[in-house]
Amino acid sequence: MLPRPIIVHQVTEVAFYTRLADRIAGIETRAILSNDNVVKSDPISAKLIPAQYPAQTSSGEDTLVKTRKDLSEAQRSRGIMQARLQNATNDLQQLRLQSATDRKRLGELNTEKATLAIRIKDRDEELKGKAKLLEVWKSALPHRTTTNR
Repeated sequence: MLPRPIIVHQVTEVAFYTRLADRIAGIETRAILSNDNVVKSDPISAKLIPAQYPAQTSSGEDTLVKTRKDLSEAQRSRGIMQARLQNATNDLQQLRLQSATDRKRLGELNTEKATLAIRIKDRDEELKGKAKLLEVWKSALPHRTTTNR
């Protein structure tokens, strides 16, 4: 069975939850680093962050703080990379459209060039024929005037 293709709605939903997770991780990190009670009053954060952490050793808390900080930084850099990826994707799409337009225009110009080259060749042959006809008339003209007299 083939995997289902990701549709735009699913992508935007994933992006939404990713931004939400980034925001929550940032709030948690700030709360832990500053021991601020303001974050605990936020209903979303109150559910996610326990009111009191279990008694841990100092190194355990430091590890937790460091891990959360690393997670927050990783999520922030992921968001930046996603934005860069989106910009690159948009630029690529624009360049593909421009490239298709340029290819079409190039084909039109090549066709026009070939048509004009054929027309110039035909015109040259026409001029050569007219020049020959003129030479024939010029060469015949003196004979006609002398025979009519």
